[in-house]
Amino acid sequence: MPPRRSKRVRNTDAGRLRLQELTTERKYVTVLRVDIVRSTDMVVILDLEAAVSRLEPALEAMRVAVRSHGGVVLKELGDGLSAVFGAPLADDRHATLACHAAIDLMGRIEALHDMKVRVGIHAGFVVASILKGDLSSAYNLDGPPLYLVERLQSAAEPEQILVSDEIRRLAETSIVFETAGCRMLKGFPNPVPVHSVTGVRQEPEATLRDRFGRAGFVGRATEYARLLAAADSAARGTGGLVIVVGEPGVGKSRLTQEAAGVLVEAGWTPVKAECNTTLGPFALSRDLVAKLLLLPAVQAAGARGELPPAQRAAIDVLLAQPHDAAVWARLGQRARRRALVDAVETILDSATRDRPALILIEDLQWCDDASAPVIEALAEFARTRTVLMVVTVRTGGLPDWVHGHALEPIVLQPLDDNGARALIDGLLGPAPALAALKQRVLDHTGRLPLFVIEVCRRLAELGRVAGEAGNFRLASLSAVLDVPPTVYGVIAARVDRLSPDNKRVLQIAAVIGRRIPISLLTTVAELSEQMLGERLRSLEAVALLLPVDENDLGMLAFPHDLMRQVTYDALLTPEKVNLHARVLAALEAGAADGFADLSEALVHHAEMARNWARAADHGERVARTLDVRGAQADASRYFERAIAAVELLEPSSRREERAIDLRLAAVVSVAVSGLLPRWLRLAEEAEARASALGDRVRLTMAMINRAGALNLVGPANEAVKVGQEAL
Repeated sequence: MPPRRSKRVRNTDAGRLRLQELTTERKYVTVLRVDIVRSTDMVVILDLEAAVSRLEPALEAMRVAVRSHGGVVLKELGDGLSAVFGAPLADDRHATLACHAAIDLMGRIEALHDMKVRVGIHAGFVVASILKGDLSSAYNLDGPPLYLVERLQSAAEPEQILVSDEIRRLAETSIVFETAGCRMLKGFPNPVPVHSVTGVRQEPEATLRDRFGRAGFVGRATEYARLLAAADSAARGTGGLVIVVGEPGVGKSRLTQEAAGVLVEAGWTPVKAECNTTLGPFALSRDLVAKLLLLPAVQAAGARGELPPAQRAAIDVLLAQPHDAAVWARLGQRARRRALVDAVETILDSATRDRPALILIEDLQWCDDASAPVIEALAEFARTRTVLMVVTVRTGGLPDWVHGHALEPIVLQPLDDNGARALIDGLLGPAPALAALKQRVLDHTGRLPLFVIEVCRRLAELGRVAGEAGNFRLASLSAVLDVPPTVYGVIAARVDRLSPDNKRVLQIAAVIGRRIPISLLTTVAELSEQMLGERLRSLEAVALLLPVDENDLGMLAFPHDLMRQVTYDALLTPEKVNLHARVLAALEAGAADGFADLSEALVHHAEMARNWARAADHGERVARTLDVRGAQADASRYFERAIAAVELLEPSSRREERAIDLRLAAVVSVAVSGLLPRWLRLAEEAEARASALGDRVRLTMAMINRAGALNLVGPANEAVKVGQEAL
């Protein structure tokens, strides 16, 4: 047997950002791993240069496929590579893009005829950083997802794309998967559910997005009416362009989908085209023209065949079909663009002779530059036709050319209280026990429809609610509402597109908490008021950090908890600890006078800074204050936090004395709160520790407390016995 060939590691490709702009942080990404099947057999008999040349065409095909779909090549290993999607800049489509890249990659390798590959794809949290080597620096990822994706690649059959269950959940609205069962993978103790990629979905993504039952269409009556009014105008021959604007998850696709359904039933011809930044120039135009040519009215009229030679050549070139090269060569660049626009208008004209047409374009912020003039010309053309163009675009992503061509934009805001409650009632059902949970979900998601749906679905997956859509019951009292993976990238993509300075301010705000006093933020960020003001205005402009009240400009808040959590999660633990310590120091120095939750903030930041001495001090002080005020239930919780903090201090006699004293101080609040078994345990713990310490005074007090607890929750004779011993 020939010796195993060592894998040669090449330089990495860190994408479009300069390495020095990147910071070490946690990121939720998709990792792709591809390897050539039986590569050793191909090159073992070749010399060095011939072996490299033999595999280079396949490696180049892999690189092109990855980069064409927005991925970054992390590492090449001689006979394969690893790539990341959703980093360095987050992208909510990372799992879908990786699957598209894998499908493209398979096609490119198949075209080489003499090689086969296997592919693994997985998504998860990684630590992204700059790895400094002896000769160069490179973008690098570390974490469990890299191990699993390697195992998936190894387990895949030749020409198979094997993915994790996480990828299926994230990309099932766009990609077709086939369940491949559970596999025992090396290093993993339990079978791992896996799936294979079999193709791309043909159905519109919006019709598949509501996977948690079919969520009700609520809270959009005004916007819905405006869209249908624009359609009525278009049906009378005065069409135009309507822009639906809103942040991700606000329901732009659902609104246009509902309106499209009504128009199709009324006899309209629908044409939906998609923006895709990974398919190169003219991607949107090509998709739109291809779908227009398939319309029965266009085919019946023979519109394509009747086009003038220049226009017909423009269409053929756009669709990558055989064309009249002589005609095309005679046209200059401007004439070629004009021919394409005229051809599309002619085809669209034939499509609307008998019935109005609805052209729906999703996510205009991803429109390729080459297609923009075509879409702009069509928007102007629609003004005098029975054509309604409806495009959706994310907040801040509106192209400049739109202004002057569109009607007044329909701007979607988060649902109001009535709409949000109607939505969540339809998802979870009417059970009264769910009322508090529903309110927490609405606060957590900022009343954004997609986020509400995904958080509710997550609750069902984790078993915190049980039943079926529209008829759930509370199954767990867990207080945790995490960030669903399906929306993590949506939020992270907004944060990653901030400037480094603005992103840093947002991260510090996330560490401070749900409500952020500007005075405290100024101190911790170590910025002048003028400089901080400029950054806060930028963050407010993109709705990432907002004033709590127009009349109180001293307090800021995130638009919803999900935004704060995603921003906070990107920080590594040492940086979190450092920032919490700075917040704690600022609070103790009085940087946030008048902060309503100052006591809780002091305890929280001391705990998160791992300053256990200060956590115990603040926790005890708050507990004793609450105890005096008669709020024993709250006091007992703070006593418990102080006790937990003391346990994390370095062992010493002083620590033991304080541990005993806190337990003895807590028993009153615990007893009054009705937590009698806990009273007994605290007394027993205090007695054992006092005995070990040889402290007869504290031992006696602990015994008295144990006797009192036993008198209520234990045998009476034992209570008498312990009391006598104490006496």
